[in-house]
Amino acid sequence: MRKKVLAMTLTMVMAAGCLAGCNTKAPGAGQESNHSDVKTGENEKGITIQFWNSFTGSDGDVLREIVDKFNEENEDGITIEMDIMPAETLTEKLAPAITTETAPALLLQGNADVALYSENGSILPLDDFFDATGTDKNDFGSSALESFYVDGHQYMIPMQWFTQYLYYNKDLFEEAGIEKVPDTWEEMAQAAEKITDPDRNIYGVGLPVSGGVAWFDSMFLSNGGKIFSDDNTKSDLVSEENLESMKFVQDMVDQGICTKGTTGADLDNLMMAGQLGMVINGPWMVNGLKENEVNFGVAPIPAGSSGRVGISEVTGFSIPKGTSDEEKEAA
Repeated sequence: MRKKVLAMTLTMVMAAGCLAGCNTKAPGAGQESNHSDVKTGENEKGITIQFWNSFTGSDGDVLREIVDKFNEENEDGITIEMDIMPAETLTEKLAPAITTETAPALLLQGNADVALYSENGSILPLDDFFDATGTDKNDFGSSALESFYVDGHQYMIPMQWFTQYLYYNKDLFEEAGIEKVPDTWEEMAQAAEKITDPDRNIYGVGLPVSGGVAWFDSMFLSNGGKIFSDDNTKSDLVSEENLESMKFVQDMVDQGICTKGTTGADLDNLMMAGQLGMVINGPWMVNGLKENEVNFGVAPIPAGSSGRVGISEVTGFSIPKGTSDEEKEAA
């Protein structure tokens, strides 16, 4: 039964091909928490695995189907109880849960989390996963695996690799008389100014209060800034180039042409409702926009003074510290 849930879930994801390009860090409109729990029922000696993630968009519906299918078909007495919550909520709940060893047995996290959680021992090494489950490493991109590899150990198993784009509302562009999709950050700000209509609660561009890796990292790097020093030993966020980029964003906020105090889920809701001209987001947004009949287009993330820089991210499974031996074997 060793690591049955993780191996079979990965197999289902690969077979479905539906989540290749969806994310857990930033995604989607949805309820505060969604619970998927289809009991295997008759096996009194079975085990229940708690599974947390932040797939709050339409990608969560696909993941829920995969979990339900696993619960219905597995013959090992394993039941997955999945809780889907916004990324901000997951981050808030996870740290105290790990400290008190009440965290779920299985997590979906982004590669931005692996350094911190592996360094402080919050997640367990999964070095034996491939041998224990017979999973072929060649089914995974080497870069995806390496993004979860820290100090000689594999701490997460990749589920998906994705990048983000500039989504724009074609109807709002037409209303504002904008014929050209913004190619630079300056053009994005100019378009946002034309689109913004406070009386109708319409904003030119969405700015997340948390997350926003694609927003800020892309802007910093495309304007000649850096995130870390050349030797990767210290932060370089307060460089002259980055401060200039942050001033650019602050000017947009002061002009009232971007949202204020909005989470990723808030931005998704505004975009689905046709109240947002542009937003930087991932591929999980497409189905929701189609379902809400939003007339949208997709373009590359804007370029800066030094060119265009896109940010790729990876999402992977991990097992937190404090997980019982029985849960480890099942997960």
